[in-house]
Formats: sequence, C-alpha cells, structure tokens
Amino acid sequence: MKVNKKFALVLSGGGVKGAWEAGFLKYVAEVWGHKFTTVCGSSAGALNGISYVSAAGSDKLPEKIIEPWNKVTFGKVAKVPWSDIFSFKFYSLMDNSPLMEFLKNTLDVESYRRNIDTGVVETNILTTTELTEKKAYIWVDSKTERNYESANWKVVKKELGSEHATASGAIPVAFRSVQLNEGWHIDGGLCNNTPILPAIMSMYNNREIKTSKDPEVKILVLTLPEPETKQEWTSEPTILTQASRMFESLTVNHIAQDIAKANTINDFLDSMGADYYGKYRRINLLMARPSNSLDALARTVQEDIAWGLLPASWLSSLSFLLIFQPYIQVLLKEGYEDAKKMHDQLDEFFSS
Repeated sequence: MKVNKKFALVLSGGGVKGAWEAGFLKYVAEVWGHKFTTVCGSSAGALNGISYVSAAGSDKLPEKIIEPWNKVTFGKVAKVPWSDIFSFKFYSLMDNSPLMEFLKNTLDVESYRRNIDTGVVETNILTTTELTEKKAYIWVDSKTERNYESANWKVVKKELGSEHATASGAIPVAFRSVQLNEGWHIDGGLCNNTPILPAIMSMYNNREIKTSKDPEVKILVLTLPEPETKQEWTSEPTILTQASRMFESLTVNHIAQDIAKANTINDFLDSMGADYYGKYRRINLLMARPSNSLDALARTVQEDIAWGLLPASWLSSLSFLLIFQPYIQVLLKEGYEDAKKMHDQLDEFFSS
C-alpha cells in the first residue's frame, strides 16, 4: 500500500548567509516544483519562508525565491540611528526599520495570503525571542483547525507580515527589537535557530494516526553551520572572532537536540515494530548544509566590499552581516551548486 506523504521545509537563520538557502531552494523548485505543505523559518530563514509561500504553486517559483536577495542592499536593511544617538538613547548599533519597508515593497503579500487561505501551503511558521519572558515564540499562520501546543515555547496563531519577519531577523545589539503583541521581540535564532520541532508539531497535529494511509512526515532541513572541520588558529582569536563564534554557538546547538528527539520517536516505533502508533509516525529528515565554508567565501569578494579595505579576518567574522551583492551572488550560486550535488538524495527524498 502506497503511503501518502507531506513535506515540510525547515530554514535556519544566519543573516545574509540565508542567500545560500535561497540558491538551494531555487534548484529544488526548478527540478521538483512546489512540494512543501509546511514551511518553518527563523531569522533569514523566515524571510526565505515567506518568499517561498508567496510564490508556491507559481511557475515563477524559482525566480521568486531569490528575488529579494537580488534586490537587497545594506542600505535597504539598516541605517545609522542618528536620532537615537543625538538623544543618547542607545537601542542598537543600527536601525532596521528600512528592512521592514523593504519587505513590504518586495514580498507579494496578496499572493502570500491567498496561498495560505486556499491551502497551497497549509502552514507557515516563524520564530522570535521575546525579551521579557526570555522565551521562544512560535508564530503560526494557518487556516487549518489544528491545535498547536508546546510546553517549551509560546505558540501564537497569527496572520504573519513583514513586522514578524523583521523581528525574527533582529540580531541582538546589531538591530532594534520589534514590538509584537505588546512584547518586544528579537532574533528567533537565539532560542530556535533551526525550527525542526515546530515542523514536527505542525505535521503531527496532536491527533491519533488511525491507519497507514495517514500522511508520512518528511522534512527537508536547510541549516547553515560551518562545515565540520577543525580550524587551526595561527594566532589568538580577536575579540571580533570570539563574538562571532559565541553567537554561532548560541544559534546552532539546538539542531542536535531536535534531531535526537526525532530519532527518539523513530527508535520508539522501531521497538514497537510499527510505522505509526497513537499520534506518532516515523519522521524522515534530510539535512542539507553548505559543503564549503561560507565565511571563507566572503574573502573571495574582498576587493568588491568596502574597496578591499576590510581585513580578511574581519570579512570572515562579519560574514553574516555582509549584505552586499557581490557576496550575495556568491552565496546564491553556492547554494544552487550544493543542491545540484545532492540531486540523487533529493530525488529519493521526494519520490520514495
């Protein structure tokens, strides 16, 4: 008996490195078209998620996925907060209000709303971190009558817009927090940078699986940690390098925990000799990550950024903030080529 399948897409945060995800998705859309009924994103992944949902089902999906990245510049994301500086109010190093305006003007809000309302994509989820509660918020945009519950997060069902995507990408200290639902929110990556469990929560729907005909859960996870290679330091890491590595460690450590929880469910079903039991069904994860260091790729465009005046070590440490087209185009190409390398794995994932 052939088992029905539902596919979820999980997109991690990583600042401008999110362009790698867009390049990867462009190849997926070109070859397999629209596949995902659930999309979950954090930070830059939230932007990619909204872009995907907006164009899902369209024959222009591959081009629409990368369109925001082809248009974005640093000036369209942030500006110097002169009014704050002159009034001695220091909320952040940069004012990210231009990003919200850019998203309003770039994203196809009408298509996004229509695709959610008609079920082209059943659910879009993004994450933020609320400063008062110091807790992850899971924002769920869906027309389905599902109950979303979690002991670890605050789950809010809401029609999502540019303000939510801006909040999800508000890197602390660098960008200002965004007020949502009377609370102040910053980068969702701090608490849930690769929202695998929200995707599982959405697909399961807290209901008992009656027969093997109930959809099988398959999740494609695009995540942005550096390739697992040991770095040999030729000199003591600078304060900039330390800050960059500390931020990365805060945002990537949840991945292994989420994968372990998914594997626990699979191990439980294996012990039962079943593919489903109660509300649980086997979870099939396909992980994709850059094959090369995206930090190192920043050095390849050194001459095109800041007139080549920034040291190579700075480019590596600040790569997630290098919102410049030369670097973005390198990332888009790298993501596309990485997806092409995984063609056979992806084909088996979507067709088996």
